[in-house]
Amino acid sequence: MGPIMEYCFHRWKIVSLRIVADHMNWFVLLQHHSELLTKAEKAIIIIKPASNQAYFDEQAPPDNQIVLSMNEVRHLNYEYSLQDNNRVLYVVTLETPNLEVLKINRCLVSSNVHFKLHHCSQLRSICIQYESRLCHDPVELENTSPHLQPNLTHLKLCNATMATTFGTSFGNLHHICLTNVTITPTDHPLECPNLRKLMLFWLTFKKPLKIRTPQLQALTCNASVLNQLQLNEAPQANRLSIDMRRAPYDPSEMAYPASFSFFRKLKLTVSHCFRYDNRWFSVYCSYFNAITELIVDGKFPKNHYMHLKDIVSSLTQVSSLTLRWMSVPSDFSYLPVNVKTVNIEDCTTEADSIQFGPSVRCVRVSNLWMWNMPDDIGVEMQLLPEGRFSPLSSKRVLVRKGKVMTPRTIYSTVEGV
Repeated sequence: MGPIMEYCFHRWKIVSLRIVADHMNWFVLLQHHSELLTKAEKAIIIIKPASNQAYFDEQAPPDNQIVLSMNEVRHLNYEYSLQDNNRVLYVVTLETPNLEVLKINRCLVSSNVHFKLHHCSQLRSICIQYESRLCHDPVELENTSPHLQPNLTHLKLCNATMATTFGTSFGNLHHICLTNVTITPTDHPLECPNLRKLMLFWLTFKKPLKIRTPQLQALTCNASVLNQLQLNEAPQANRLSIDMRRAPYDPSEMAYPASFSFFRKLKLTVSHCFRYDNRWFSVYCSYFNAITELIVDGKFPKNHYMHLKDIVSSLTQVSSLTLRWMSVPSDFSYLPVNVKTVNIEDCTTEADSIQFGPSVRCVRVSNLWMWNMPDDIGVEMQLLPEGRFSPLSSKRVLVRKGKVMTPRTIYSTVEGV
């Protein structure tokens, strides 16, 4: 690998680099050709388990320290893994003073790669992903702070714990995404004065999480997170997206439902909501009194039409309703009187007409499709009351349903009408 890279760097100016090697070949490259990596501005490094562990043990003496200077790199993606019987007998310390974007993907509990992030004053984004849940904080976060990295605005963390580092690096962050993370909040609200987008999935709380987010614009989370989340001073909060998978079903568990009265746009992803309890929606919908735009994405696995009606009917202030990737009913006369606009996107129907109530003034359709039987090829979809809405155009295609090619018709609103 080394001679080939040496030839390429000698002949061309290489600014983007992708290396895939096992631990043994990576060790040899670092020993004899590390100077080739100093000029790369963007690097993707994927280190795989050593194929011959015994030979690797002979070649790499214990406690071997290697310093890799990548002074020009700005974007670094470092991915490495070990098999159960693998041992790594060397430690790599990366010096990346101009690093701006760092992504780490690994399965190691104890790492043999050290990132000197306290010297990375230009760092803007950190993404750290583990293949399995860790029991301690990622060591990289211990070297980050608003003082050392004043430009750090994005943090993404997956399958880890944030006990000692939680909140210490959040001062300048604009975007935070935590997935399968165990956190230990403090008794006082976490100060995130610059936070604009917050994404929280499958978190483990030891106590309620309080956050002061005066500039927050969007929150995306799964339903169980809402029970332990308290947003303080979020007057600019606009978009709330909830994944209903594994939703809580005991309203008494909800700690701070009033924290969500700021939001005006609500998106519900319901395709994996196998258990539905209208008590949960009834309690929360009473606090969603500012929601004027509702998006329902996906189809309830059970009793879809009934649950859809419960949700839409509960949010009486909604003026715009968007339905995506679901089967739509033939009758929407139950919509609250404030609903003026309905958007139907990438949905299916089994009816040849859809009835809307008198308050609905505009219906936009994008890819509403219906399976056709041989005797109803000529049937056209109608939006009722007739004459109120833009006409629909249609196109017929053959698609595979099971093992048989079957005709279907796709309807969309005629643009400009």
